[in-house]
Amino acid sequence: MTKLLSNPGRVRRLFTDTPPHFYHLEADVPRVEMKDFIIGISGADAATVDKYLKEIRDHDRFVAAIEDGFAKTAERPDNLSQNWREMLYALVRAKEPDTIVETGVYDGLSSAYILQAISDAGYGHLVSIDINDTTYMPTDLPMPDVNTGWLVPECLQSNWNLKYGDARELLPKVVEQTPPTVFLHDSLHTKEHMLFEFETAIESMGSGNVLLSDNVMFNDAFETVADQYLRDVQFLNNTTETITHEGKEIDDRFGGGVVR
Repeated sequence: MTKLLSNPGRVRRLFTDTPPHFYHLEADVPRVEMKDFIIGISGADAATVDKYLKEIRDHDRFVAAIEDGFAKTAERPDNLSQNWREMLYALVRAKEPDTIVETGVYDGLSSAYILQAISDAGYGHLVSIDINDTTYMPTDLPMPDVNTGWLVPECLQSNWNLKYGDARELLPKVVEQTPPTVFLHDSLHTKEHMLFEFETAIESMGSGNVLLSDNVMFNDAFETVADQYLRDVQFLNNTTETITHEGKEIDDRFGGGVVR
């Protein structure tokens, strides 16, 4: 596969001083780093993780479906390639969770990787929560595609429950009804909100379940929760350079750990 960002002019940068944009400088994450992250959290052996990473990388139908989505707009990359969401796929395949809950969907690329893993396993479901603010979606998307999760292929949506609303209202209800085996935070990255989501999810999760979060270096919320509730904490660099956040340059990371 070619590089995810084959056209440098289309790099998506995240400036959190203007939070609605959600633009990352996405890196081609080395396979060994994704492998170490997955092994550290799932406990799966190296051969199993290698198999699942290869499985998604060689998944021609999935890649074609996502690239068909990319083709709808000039504001997305041209091609799909080695990126940190492959780790999500392989982790879900290795853990075989009953229920995955995520907050923050945006275009649905991460959701699509998770749903493909669920489909390939023949087991599990994904509950996603998003406020469905389409203001900053690609401006050239055709209607009716201007909705949260527009990149998720229709063939994967049978295992997906997408809920629109504020996570402060919806998340407590969701985790009470369907306690997550895996929880992924990728919504509002303020310390207060991250702590709320982490603690709400963990209260419903049993020992051995997995907590994941993007943008863990924006504040110390993940560090605080990890010290108190998690073991086997792992980090993954998924950006190519520093990110501007609240006037500071930070080296951002994706983080995860296992509930004690």
